[in-house]
Amino acid sequence: MVQQGRQIAKRGPDELVAIIERRQAEVETMLQGSMTFAFFKAALLQACRKTPKLLECHPASVHQAALDCAMTGLIPGGPFSEAALVPYGAECQFQPMVKGLRRLAIESGAATKISAEVVCEGEPFEYNPRAKDPADRIKHKVLLPRGEIVGAYAWATLPNGDETETVVDRNYINRARAANRGKSPAWDSWFQQMAEKTVTRRLINSKLSTRDEKLLKALAADVPMDEDESPPIAPVRGVAAMKAAIKQEAEPEPQAEDDFVPPTDEPGSDG
Repeated sequence: MVQQGRQIAKRGPDELVAIIERRQAEVETMLQGSMTFAFFKAALLQACRKTPKLLECHPASVHQAALDCAMTGLIPGGPFSEAALVPYGAECQFQPMVKGLRRLAIESGAATKISAEVVCEGEPFEYNPRAKDPADRIKHKVLLPRGEIVGAYAWATLPNGDETETVVDRNYINRARAANRGKSPAWDSWFQQMAEKTVTRRLINSKLSTRDEKLLKALAADVPMDEDESPPIAPVRGVAAMKAAIKQEAEPEPQAEDDFVPPTDEPGSDG
């Protein structure tokens, strides 16, 4: 006698994409001209092939995650792409990645440029948030080979030409990682990209002003929290001093980074 279980039958990538094809008109409406349906479908197919666990998810959840992705206009892929379709057992969820958050924030008009970088142990680092010249606020020299990540920072150029930035230490990054619903392979395989995403999201939430629907949807999918940030009261020098400076901020709890099962092939990093 065959036992009845709740295990979802594994489907091929083409079968999952066929579900989206049956709703082509709906998907095209959600894409709002950000890309063609054919391009979105091809990206979705590639994502399914590179993340085999998606094939074990319930088709309805893959369909919904794809629709959520289409509503933001982000290209689905992996940690180096604009968005990821994340398998949680038999369920699939959409999550924006750092490239996607950066593009949406720029397209929304909230900033003209956004960048992020990690700081590694042994690298000269100085943070003076009250310096009048933006070029003097953060001074960081990357040393190769790079050591353990001890912090991260993100900065943006605003539409009026002003620049703003935020800095987080390793403790903040670790708490973002610990806020996962479960252990995420992405943090093990691509810790730098996840750290950059964490600080970029904090920059957008705390320093940029936008009511763009696509960006707000992407942030909502990433479980946003209200963030209030006060700059350190004195210049900070050295990586070790970074932690003491960040503790002076009225720092919110980091947002949860949902689990991500990385693709089998690693594309070139774009940050």
